[in-house]
Amino acid sequence: MEDIERSNLARTIKKYRKARKLTMEQLSEKSGINLSTLKKYETDNRNPKLEQLSKIAEALEVSVFEVV
Repeated sequence: MEDIERSNLARTIKKYRKARKLTMEQLSEKSGINLSTLKKYETDNRNPKLEQLSKIAEALEVSVFEVV
């Protein structure tokens, strides 16, 4: 179950990023999260902590609840 949730999270981050027409580099700048770390989140190689998830949601202009 946890693997499915992480996959959904990775897809959701990517979906919102693309909907906002942001590159990964732009999202990295807006969120203050290192590009390589952000790539790991989007490719489901790493799960963000709540603090990082909040930064991503804020940069994407959505609620944390929309991302998870």
